[in-house]
Amino acid sequence: MKKLLIALPLLTLVVSCALESVFSLPKEEEIDHELLGTWYSTTEDNSDDWFKIEAFDNKTYKLVLDEDITIMFAATIKGHKIMNVVDHTSDKPNMFYSYVLEGDKLTIMEVTDQMNDDDFTSQQELIEFMETNIDKPDFFINPDVLV
Repeated sequence: MKKLLIALPLLTLVVSCALESVFSLPKEEEIDHELLGTWYSTTEDNSDDWFKIEAFDNKTYKLVLDEDITIMFAATIKGHKIMNVVDHTSDKPNMFYSYVLEGDKLTIMEVTDQMNDDDFTSQQELIEFMETNIDKPDFFINPDVLV
């Protein structure tokens, strides 16, 4: 699974500072059909990197790279779209990224782990952390643009 996460421009962020937790965000939002499709990195170093986002069900996405597959779902917190990526092989299986979709351009940013010292004790505590910090200028880091 980590191979998948390292290979994707979207999820290379996992290797650095993305917030991880045993708790997930609530899975309440319907999928955004504009996210579905194959996305390619726009950076020269990663120009051959791509991944595919498919619908898994009406609230869950399937992220595909070669034969590696993971699931993810979205939540909106104070107007910001947050993607909850799930890695069932990890002790902290939930990783969090912000995304902005503008036409055919997808910008992905890590939710930083630098504002939290330890894991949360509940889903509500995770949500409160996000609501409290989401508007800080360094809450989202390491943007990557895909088309």
